[in-house]
Amino acid sequence: MLFSPGMRTRLSDELERTLTASYQGLISEPGHALGLVLDRKQLGLPVDYALKLPIEDWRIHYEYLSDFPAGSPERRAHAEKIAADTTAPSGIRLRVAAAEGLDGSGGIEEARLLFAATPARLDLVQNAARIVASYLAESGVHGAIELRESIDIAPSVQARSAAALALAVTGGAAFDRETAVEVAGLPIEVVDDLIDRGVRNFGFSGVSADAAVDAMPDVPLRTYVRARIAPADLSSSEVVQLGFTSEGIRRYLNGDQTVAEAIPSARLIDVAAARALRRGEAIPGEPKDPSLRELAETVNGSENAATQVLLSDKSVWATLIHAGITGVGPDELRNLAALHVSRSKLFEWDWIGAAGAARDGLRTAKREAVRDELLNVLACSLWMQGRPEQALSALDSALEGEYSDALLTNAAVVATELEHSEAVDRFVRLAEEAVGPQQRALAAEKALILWKRDDARLWEEDSDDIPEEIIEVLRLLIAEPIDDERYERVLRVLAENDEEWLAAQPIAAFGAHSGKPMVRVLKARAEGIDKFITALGNELRDAKGGAEPWVEGERDSLVEAAIGVLIENITEVGAAVFGMTIVEAKLPMKPVQRVPLVCLTVTAISMSMDGSEGEPKDIFIDWVLNARSELSSLDTDDRERMSSMVTLAGESLARSYAGARSQQLDQAVDFFNGILDKLRVIPAYQVNHQAVQELMSPISALCRESWDILNKVRPLVSDPDLLRWVDSVMAHVSELGNKAVTIR
Repeated sequence: MLFSPGMRTRLSDELERTLTASYQGLISEPGHALGLVLDRKQLGLPVDYALKLPIEDWRIHYEYLSDFPAGSPERRAHAEKIAADTTAPSGIRLRVAAAEGLDGSGGIEEARLLFAATPARLDLVQNAARIVASYLAESGVHGAIELRESIDIAPSVQARSAAALALAVTGGAAFDRETAVEVAGLPIEVVDDLIDRGVRNFGFSGVSADAAVDAMPDVPLRTYVRARIAPADLSSSEVVQLGFTSEGIRRYLNGDQTVAEAIPSARLIDVAAARALRRGEAIPGEPKDPSLRELAETVNGSENAATQVLLSDKSVWATLIHAGITGVGPDELRNLAALHVSRSKLFEWDWIGAAGAARDGLRTAKREAVRDELLNVLACSLWMQGRPEQALSALDSALEGEYSDALLTNAAVVATELEHSEAVDRFVRLAEEAVGPQQRALAAEKALILWKRDDARLWEEDSDDIPEEIIEVLRLLIAEPIDDERYERVLRVLAENDEEWLAAQPIAAFGAHSGKPMVRVLKARAEGIDKFITALGNELRDAKGGAEPWVEGERDSLVEAAIGVLIENITEVGAAVFGMTIVEAKLPMKPVQRVPLVCLTVTAISMSMDGSEGEPKDIFIDWVLNARSELSSLDTDDRERMSSMVTLAGESLARSYAGARSQQLDQAVDFFNGILDKLRVIPAYQVNHQAVQELMSPISALCRESWDILNKVRPLVSDPDLLRWVDSVMAHVSELGNKAVTIR
């Protein structure tokens, strides 16, 4: 049973006669049979016969079912009336209950599930009969199942019990592979059926550790299930305990002799011989299998003993080839043997011998894969002999038609011995003429790599500009169905070196890749930094389950580049704008990235301004305060390193605000003193105090605003001298503010 899951015990003659009689009764007396289905198309009844059926309430409701959509209240109302009508045949009531997902009572649950399934074999009914009430099996359940075509099971029905779920799955119903099927109480035949239907997740609640299989009292049920699902996870002792012959043979051939007891002694002789032949060892005894015996004689030097039947058996070719059997058998065997010999000589550094063996194989080889590899070996041997032109000629022959990445790589290696321009032109031509998109992409990449490695470019003007012919073949690839990894590399090169062209392409130009993140991000990169940052942010925020690693890599590279620019150009406005663009876009990033980027950006903004040009926006204080609050989420080393950046940013802001406000206050003081001088020469009773206060209003507002900003930035200051300066400016602000309010 364990190793022949497709075999089942046939139904007893008595049970089969009972089911057959019930099935015949279904046709001859449709008004009373258990599995009656009124739909004459499903029953296959003539129209005139269907018209002779008595008109009963449940028939009328059944006819109305098809007039309403599934799930509608009207359809459900008719279904409930049929299920509640005790005069209706039980088969109709069960069928409607299953089709409409109605709740039942008693033993109806398993019955409904059985009707919802469509077993193709009688043996499944036999296994299921041990779960379902016996009267169902004896009353023609199988006949009813054979008649019906498909009924979906409501999810609530599927989950009611382990027995019901098991029955539904064995009947062909869909199931949730994450849900464990409990085996307690299930016959082993049903467990086998579940495994055959793809169930791999079982639960053993209520099953003792030593519970055995009925027919195998020495085998624990848990071990049996594991053997069926994951035989490779069994221990060697468990393989022996189960008598798991096929797994024992597999392990024995791979060197595990402890499973020998799982293999019948008559077969063990042949298995041991097969292992010895595979390893090139002496055969322990004479094999009983004639084919093994013939193979052993052939390997031991009697090539003439090999029959055409043996030589045509591809399963023994590896053994024959490794034993040095060459020049016999079908052409394909001869070619593979020649390939093995040529490669062996190559690994022995016998360049001349390798070339000779490869040429021998090429005389008869017809399969392109074999010819390509023989040409590859020939090219390698020629190249090692210092004959690159002839080696490349051999590779050119191999590159006609289909070819592999490795073959193209070898061609690139050999091509480096020639003029780089000639080698690049060769691969550009391949990129234009190759038969498949993968080959065209391979060739284009090799052309690009060869060009980048050309040392002569260092002495040429505009040496960093990729040649137009390479750009052209890369452009052709954006609509090709090449693998994602290579496609991303192509797009990246175009985004960095052909941004104007890439930015102008409509989304449809990217073919099957048009909806992928790499297209959205790298096209945006070509369109400009703002769109690039926006696209990156969208992918990082919207990706369910996390963005793709390369997207995070793009973000990391961008942030790292911005931090590098800021460090190198901390006083430059351009560096400040670069950092501010990323921060203002709220690009999702890690605290260890955000803290230095924010702090360096704020520092650059502050240092790029002097008091006469204005001052930073006060929102930058919030940026630094938030960065300071994020320090606690960093590890100790990063926190110590970045706390100084927070301090630098805060103190840079403080200097900028203190300097700018000092200049503004000086101007305000001059204005205030001018008004005061005028008031001193005017008699007090002639002074328009309301007008004076209106003149002082801007000064008061300046003082309030200055106090708020300086008081907000003050906690970020650690330097004592700077702190004294900030405090002195705040004192000046306070004094002027009071005077502006009390001036008379």
